[in-house]
Amino acid sequence: MAADGKYPSAKAFKDWLPARAIRDRLYPLGFATLSNTLADRLRVNLAEASGGHLSIREKNAIEGPWPIPPAHWKELKGVSDNDLWRTGQLTVWVRPDERSSTVRYDFYDVRFEPGGIDRMLEGVEPAKTVTPTPPPETKAEKYERKGHATDAQLRAWYSAYKAVYGGTVRDTLPFAWDSALGIFPEKEVSRDSVRKIIAEDGPRDPGPKPKK
Repeated sequence: MAADGKYPSAKAFKDWLPARAIRDRLYPLGFATLSNTLADRLRVNLAEASGGHLSIREKNAIEGPWPIPPAHWKELKGVSDNDLWRTGQLTVWVRPDERSSTVRYDFYDVRFEPGGIDRMLEGVEPAKTVTPTPPPETKAEKYERKGHATDAQLRAWYSAYKAVYGGTVRDTLPFAWDSALGIFPEKEVSRDSVRKIIAEDGPRDPGPKPKK
């Protein structure tokens, strides 16, 4: 293991899994959770990762492979959002001792030993897919879905409505609109559309006509 100073051979390292392959493998199972689980296992030497090249203090990179010590993973924050999974590069800042300042380590072309990944995933259940609850339908969406009564349909309705309720207490826009809604339950009928049809009939005095 890395903590024991056992460096993988260059030949074996080529068969290790690159960071992007790990990302793609973990995503269907729940990447946010399992990437943190993997980091936890790397911190206690239950999994291994190495970099193909290593740069210390931003100096020229040296060819490896270079094992990433468990202590380095303990310094890593925000595992699931780390650029490692996209670029294959791991940058960590480590303080060698209490009297020293932090030192930057850049591991390039990071790969993971596949056996440790397989052991981690034994018995892992796929992440449950939660079907999101659709947002409430807006009035505009409802109007678009139901369609609206055409002017021709409203004119035919109003002709019958006027014959029955013209000159009565129901000869008003609120009553007329309520009637139209009842006649066309599967369609959208706006107040303005009813007002428009009534206006086509010419000027009128709403409500009952006074008795002579």
